[in-house]
Amino acid sequence: MHQDYEFTDLQGKEPLVQEIRRLEEKIEQSLGEKVNLIAYSEKKEEPDH
Repeated sequence: MHQDYEFTDLQGKEPLVQEIRRLEEKIEQSLGEKVNLIAYSEKKEEPDH
């Protein structure tokens, strides 16, 4: 299976992680169920050797 996306590296980006968690809580309050947001980035093409 060809994947066009990969997990976004949020290591060292704690303010962004906290913002995602706040949004998860806001959505959970609105929907009444637990929600987990996942960050993906478009995979960069590797150069041909």
